[in-house]
Amino acid sequence: MEAILWRRIRRHVETGRETPKVDLKLTLQLDSSKDKMEFAKDVTAIANTPGGNGYIVIGVQDVKDRKTKDPQDYIAGFSWPQGPDQFECTANQILRVYVSKMPVIRYDEFPHPECGKNIGVITIERSFRKPHAFIRAGAGIEQHQVWI
Repeated sequence: MEAILWRRIRRHVETGRETPKVDLKLTLQLDSSKDKMEFAKDVTAIANTPGGNGYIVIGVQDVKDRKTKDPQDYIAGFSWPQGPDQFECTANQILRVYVSKMPVIRYDEFPHPECGKNIGVITIERSFRKPHAFIRAGAGIEQHQVWI
């Protein structure tokens, strides 16, 4: 699975370029309700965007912040302290609280092939249950709002 996932995100990690279906994040915090809503917004925006699966890649700088082309510099690394299974459980709990028609997600961590630092990847499965809307308001997000 790791090799297939790496082939799908490699170009984005190496170039630092995002697309509507691929979001690069240096880190991810899920402590505050604002953090949780931002996470739910990112996931639902990708799920609501037409096309196949989408990805949130954690531990990677995007192109505008890179100073070199060396992976040691632009891969910050990311590992969820309680492990991948607990991250997936936490992420799904957040989505259940904030989102209707919950998107299907998977979470994986694996080392970058060159520098060895872990990368976290949230796969947002292609959705046939759109739109995914917010069921509660807060932190600049309206109830029933849909992000794309």
